[in-house]
Amino acid sequence: MAVLQGLKEAKLAGFPFVVIESDCRGVIEDLKNQRPGRSELFLIYQDILQLCTSFSSISFTFVRRNFNRVAHGLAHSLPWVTGRRRWTTDFPDWLLSLVCDDLKVRN
Repeated sequence: MAVLQGLKEAKLAGFPFVVIESDCRGVIEDLKNQRPGRSELFLIYQDILQLCTSFSSISFTFVRRNFNRVAHGLAHSLPWVTGRRRWTTDFPDWLLSLVCDDLKVRN
């Protein structure tokens, strides 16, 4: 669901090139290989793959959790608020700190 929502936001923002990174290897491999299935999960995959046609370029990359602290931090931030939250300015300090940590580890 996070991938689907992220793609919807990217489309709404008008991004032509998208890179999806996740620490869930199974999801990344399923989407890369466009693996068919009949479960509810595969219905979501179909929605994701359909939405992928909206972009000039899209890629799916597996990233180990320790190299993806931003996603991990957002997923576990408290208090959890139902719905969407969008920061366009004044990102929270804890989030900026995670972004800097990710950049240090990758470089």
